[in-house]
Amino acid sequence: MASRVNRSLPSPYVFEGKPHGRPPHMPVCHFRPEGNWVNDPLGLTKVGDLYHLFYQYNPVGAEPGLKHWGHAISQDLVAWEILPLALSPTPGGPDEGGCWSGSVTTLVDPPHLFYTAVRHDPRRGRIETVCLALGDAGLREWRKHPDVLIPGPPADLDTFGFRDPFVWRDGDQWCLLVGSGIRGVGGAVLIYRSDDLRRWRYDGVFFSMADMGAEYETAAMWECPQLFQLQGRYVLLLSIDSAAHPVLYVTGRLDGSKFAAERIGRLDIGPEFYAPSCFVDDDGRALVIAWAPEARSGDAQVAAGWSGVMTLPRAMTLDTSGRLRSSPTGELSRLRHKHWQAESIALPSGVNVVLPIAGCRLEMMATVRASQASTLGLRIRKSPDGREMTVLSIDMSTGTVIFDRSASSLAPEVMPTVHEFNDGWLPGAFIQLHVFVDESIVELFIDDVLALTGRVYPSRTDSVGVEVFSLGGNAVIDRIDAWQLDMPEPSKPRGLGLS
Repeated sequence: MASRVNRSLPSPYVFEGKPHGRPPHMPVCHFRPEGNWVNDPLGLTKVGDLYHLFYQYNPVGAEPGLKHWGHAISQDLVAWEILPLALSPTPGGPDEGGCWSGSVTTLVDPPHLFYTAVRHDPRRGRIETVCLALGDAGLREWRKHPDVLIPGPPADLDTFGFRDPFVWRDGDQWCLLVGSGIRGVGGAVLIYRSDDLRRWRYDGVFFSMADMGAEYETAAMWECPQLFQLQGRYVLLLSIDSAAHPVLYVTGRLDGSKFAAERIGRLDIGPEFYAPSCFVDDDGRALVIAWAPEARSGDAQVAAGWSGVMTLPRAMTLDTSGRLRSSPTGELSRLRHKHWQAESIALPSGVNVVLPIAGCRLEMMATVRASQASTLGLRIRKSPDGREMTVLSIDMSTGTVIFDRSASSLAPEVMPTVHEFNDGWLPGAFIQLHVFVDESIVELFIDDVLALTGRVYPSRTDSVGVEVFSLGGNAVIDRIDAWQLDMPEPSKPRGLGLS
């Protein structure tokens, strides 16, 4: 997107951030261990005054490897303490090939952890079963139940994949969803019922896209089904096991053991958002954390010694049309440090306006008046000569959002890509933009309607600039606030006094 001139706003603010001693590109304000591979967040919940987050983890390397359950706790969803592993594979057991994704319920004593146990058979290939572990009141110690609860899908159902059990209570019965796929149909969620959380009976296909007649990609199977109630509706989250890996939400109601869908959409329109874990707290706030995988080669991940990061926690709401919205939780204000604010910044058409808030860990909130602009855009992680930059832009006539990282990195292990998405949203006269940049992860929220998550890996240390621009007509930033992001100073000694 060419421009006529380069215009700067004078200000003394340059957000450098504190040295953090982490490997290059590793986020500081997003949760992940100090090294190795992480993927799906699991069992997000709260016990007492502590949030618990479990996650898929390979403790010995930055490749997927043999999956364990990691465990972390937090008082505020911002500062997390890593605890000892919750689950590890048992040699010779049903999970000797990995303890894969699942869910936790604290609605029963003792707490129950349901997970996918994986082993490999020379003749049958990978075998996925549902297993159980029982925990103590603090969710710190887990003891595996000796029996396999569900040995696999029904014999008369031609399935592809069988994993990620999600358990909830439906009246006086327990229900368990499993992600799967039916050959010739595509992705499907299966449902099981139980009176005692031990003996489970198959009760049919809970939901498939054939039930809705939607044109969304069904893929061969769906992973990580999550179900929760929000504002009088049920919301089902589906992670689509395909090359694009979208996460879909479906709103609707329960009709026995069927999910009667009303609306479907994308929870996040970015290329790196997958396998979300959700939790509704005592105040009815629906929280979600997802996995943001890497967007660089496997060799680069191994060389770096780490892979994967969790998104920032988000709160979800439903608007009057049934669209699921997500926005950053209020607790994230604890990350804010040095602040810069300005008003009435003119954006002449075709002119780059350089903001004085350079940094690799930033939060920005802006209200933009589009006026006659056909395109509004933001360039982040930009080098002074423009050879590296990531561009986020909005087509004002169609509502198409573009995440352009064709020049985000000069490193050969990073693929230059451009992602476009349109789901029917149209911008109004004013647009609210909320952006988090944390080293290699970008999270953008537009009007608290659309969310976009992506990964970028600038190769240069001076790729920290920020520009805004308007094309096809003038625009105005009515107000913009920006903060340097850093982890807050601990309010008590590390370990939260609990280790």
